[in-house]
Amino acid sequence: MGGGLGTPPIRPKKIIPAKELINLDMDAFLSEDVALVLDGIKNPINLITKIPSVALKSLRKYPDVWNRLDYHIQVTTIEDGRIMYQPSLLKLVKEAKSISCRVDPIIPGITKDHDVIKHLKYLKSIGIRHVTCNPLRIYSWHRYPKSVMKYYSDGEYVTRRKRVRMINRDEELRIFKMLRKYTDELGMTLGVCMSRLTAQELATGPCEGGVYIGRYGEFIGLL
Repeated sequence: MGGGLGTPPIRPKKIIPAKELINLDMDAFLSEDVALVLDGIKNPINLITKIPSVALKSLRKYPDVWNRLDYHIQVTTIEDGRIMYQPSLLKLVKEAKSISCRVDPIIPGITKDHDVIKHLKYLKSIGIRHVTCNPLRIYSWHRYPKSVMKYYSDGEYVTRRKRVRMINRDEELRIFKMLRKYTDELGMTLGVCMSRLTAQELATGPCEGGVYIGRYGEFIGLL
């Protein structure tokens, strides 16, 4: 199990299944058992959720644990190229120690630039100062229309035994330039995660978005 955010792996006394720490279905945020195991460990923990209300429930249920943990919450705000409505996000911004939003997956042909720009302005208005974007890719078995697939013609590769198509280089760079332009204008920072080097050069903040990490990997403080 890793500590996230570029820190050395966490080695708890009790082995916890990774799916409990970051649940792919996002049905759970962080269980009490995991929180108790991680309690007192100095590694900053990066937590991901699609459901802010679930994160709020955990924060409120175990305040004595959460107040002592160094954690950062990333909220995924786009699903299958469409921006999600999350009314509890504002409350989470107010209660979490450190929070950023994932503005991905942006799927050209589905996600419109003006919707992304409007979304960035909304996130800034409720107190989000850092956004991140992961590789712009789709699984090969997706049956998107030609209006979408034309942006994914640079070939495919295998990751975790699944075939994926990476977005075309030029379109990827265009999208990240757009994100950089508007995050700069809004006074926000942008994290570019595991993408091509040309896109990574547009980053103005860390991929995970939660902490300041020193030269030697030490935890300095929350954003």
